Amino acid sequence: MSKYSYEGIVELAIDADPKVGDMPEFDINEFMSNCSHSNVKETHSRQYIIVGPFDDLWEGWVNYCDDEPSEFMERVISGHDNCPPMEE
Repeated sequence: MSKYSYEGIVELAIDADPKVGDMPEFDINEFMSNCSHSNVKETHSRQYIIVGPFDDLWEGWVNYCDDEPSEFMERVISGHDNCPPMEE
């Protein structure tokens, strides 16, 4: 279990649009292969909202992106009040 652990539900926003997104190389399928209890919806072309337990999304983030908690938390758009402190 991660040192950042919380069982609550959060929403993570990822903009992978190749022209204007801040994560143009992001592969939603690869990210989701690391998440076993989350769901994704595409809001626009390659713009995703990923909904699931905090621990599940953090696991996906660590295994696909990196282990930088501040960048992860910048992408949490719902469930902030339920997140654990993400201090280095």
